[in-house]
Amino acid sequence: MTSINNMKSVVSRIYKVMILAWFFTLIGCASTTTFMYPGTHVLGETMWTATREEILTAMEGYDYRNLKQSGIADSEIKDGSIAVIRVNCCGGPDERRNAVRFYVPPEIDLEVGDIAEVRLGRPSPFILAVAVGVRQRRDASTTVCRWTPDNEAFWNRVMYCEGIESEGWTQYGAMKGWMKVPEGVDEPRTRITVPLDSPSQELPR
Repeated sequence: MTSINNMKSVVSRIYKVMILAWFFTLIGCASTTTFMYPGTHVLGETMWTATREEILTAMEGYDYRNLKQSGIADSEIKDGSIAVIRVNCCGGPDERRNAVRFYVPPEIDLEVGDIAEVRLGRPSPFILAVAVGVRQRRDASTTVCRWTPDNEAFWNRVMYCEGIESEGWTQYGAMKGWMKVPEGVDEPRTRITVPLDSPSQELPR
């Protein structure tokens, strides 16, 4: 039993390293690229949450500095304060390329597998991307959110939650992703310049 538990522990650590390595490859940003307009809301499945130790140390404290810069007190930076969602499913390059890294406020209890709604920020000048709510729990008995179209052979399925049209959500782009852009904004994308050494808060599309 002990050897089995040790093996599970090793596998868990390897999995975490793989997730971190996978995600960190996504945030090495190029110079000028296209990003979702700051303040746009998106939906996605939570794939990873950071521990406080990872927030303090990963990328030489990049997340920690950004949280502090945004006015987040050290006492509020806990396990799960940073998370990642995928907005495309399942497999293929866009699942990773379009992933979103964001801050989870203390009042939001977010777990891997939950469907989250996130308000996007931007890398320069910096605005923090923030979770605004949980649309569906991973173990919900009744589902209101799902990947569409309902064909698991597709790589670029997008998240849809029942009734979002009435809340002002609209489909954009070739993949018909659901987004809610800020009031008064007609185009959900903006072109901004990102320094080569500044990882982005949301990833280029």
